[in-house]
Amino acid sequence: MQNPTTEGFTLIDLDSAALPSRALVGIQGGTGSFNDLALQCFLHTQPGLQVETLYLYKSAAVVEALFDGRVDLGQMAISNTVGGSVAESVAALAGRSIKIVGRYSLAIEHCLMGLKTSSKEEMAEIVGHEQAIMQCSKWLNERGSGLLITPGDGDAADPAYLADRLVNGALPRTTAVIGSQALAAKFDLKIFESAIQDRTDNTTTFILFRQ
Repeated sequence: MQNPTTEGFTLIDLDSAALPSRALVGIQGGTGSFNDLALQCFLHTQPGLQVETLYLYKSAAVVEALFDGRVDLGQMAISNTVGGSVAESVAALAGRSIKIVGRYSLAIEHCLMGLKTSSKEEMAEIVGHEQAIMQCSKWLNERGSGLLITPGDGDAADPAYLADRLVNGALPRTTAVIGSQALAAKFDLKIFESAIQDRTDNTTTFILFRQ
């Protein structure tokens, strides 16, 4: 299992002077998402920083919360080695003046998961963030033949939101979610396949920012 404190994490740059000692951080993701893992890894490098996390799922919601004064800092994925720029983050930041406090990257290993009472052979649909689908496109084309591949929209773009809906019966039991090992553990899901990303160097860069 990916270690959220060390493995695959790189701190690229940090403006320590712009980093408060205490902060409420709004992130583009839910609990167990790669955004969540990235923040936890960053906090491991900053033992003196006291943080509460607000899970906002969407980049636009993070920016809105920051400019409304509901959070002190925002975090979102900005680019990926396979999928390129994260379109929803670029759109959310358009026309906004922000100060980037830190940049860091995380190695991304995608898993295909579903309910423990289901099997991979029963799956009819695979759901995930559009970036996750892009990062796993070769695997999905080869191994997901005949399945409906659906990128999530709005809150449903976030794997944690999708996992929550799956375990609570809002999605059919024949639905599989693309997400992290931590997500499967958090929601007690069965991992059907691990490391389904197309490249072993699949890495996402995140930014931590303030007004």
